[in-house]
Amino acid sequence: RIHPDDAARLQLQDRGQARVISAVAERVFEVEVSDDVMPGVVSIPHGFGHVYPDSQQGLATSVHPGRSCNDLIDESLDVASSTCVVNGVPVTLQPV
Repeated sequence: RIHPDDAARLQLQDRGQARVISAVAERVFEVEVSDDVMPGVVSIPHGFGHVYPDSQQGLATSVHPGRSCNDLIDESLDVASSTCVVNGVPVTLQPV
């Protein structure tokens, strides 16, 4: 999801595709333009994209394949919670 103002500035179309680039990877996602997202923020649902052969997620792999936001995140640790950093990851977007 991306705010309409950001989508217009980046020339992204609703239901189009965007290349999302982080410091560790880049993946292509479907764009959803929504004013439910603040300007300057990209929201990628967590937990989708079981495209890994050893994931043992048959339904997710065969029926709902896709990309995961985890692919864009390195192994940085949030010290306070002792979990991976999953929010506030800087990314760049490009239309595909």
